[in-house]
Amino acid sequence: FNILASKGLLQTEGVRTSKKFTFKNPKLLLESWLEHYSIVKKCKIRTYRSALSGKTDWFKALKKAGLEQNVILALHSAADANGYKNTNLEGLELYVLDPSIRSKLEKALLLEPQERGYEVLLIEPYYKSLLKQNTKDDNKINFCPVLLTFLDLYHFPLRGQEQAEFLAERVPELKRIYKNIKKK
Repeated sequence: FNILASKGLLQTEGVRTSKKFTFKNPKLLLESWLEHYSIVKKCKIRTYRSALSGKTDWFKALKKAGLEQNVILALHSAADANGYKNTNLEGLELYVLDPSIRSKLEKALLLEPQERGYEVLLIEPYYKSLLKQNTKDDNKINFCPVLLTFLDLYHFPLRGQEQAEFLAERVPELKRIYKNIKKK
């Protein structure tokens, strides 16, 4: 908080436990994140092909194995779950909250490692605590918050920036901030 305040991004009011924080310039914060964060550099990513035939089968397999609460939809899959799909990509990208379950996921989803391209992507998250805060529905697979989805997609090589900009132009919270960045 002190760093954000010293850079002029965060305004503090009050003292000690009654302190309130507000963003003075969310545009600068988003620019800084875009400059310094890249999912490809910060997260361990594994690519796979699957013997299963698509999201319906993958979701059924996750539920059958009882693993749906251990993963969070990421990247294009999260954009789709948020209602902002812009690509024809049909893969499944998952944040894996506990890396020790990777072998269970590989078995449940019938995964084989893939050198190039992917059908299923397993990602060990950099911002794990942010993802855990977003888990809320016991009946379905949860998805990444829209801001983190935007940041993850922005530097993702497979149609990521295109999808990120699509999100930024349509999600009201992002649109308000991103339109000022794009004008530069």
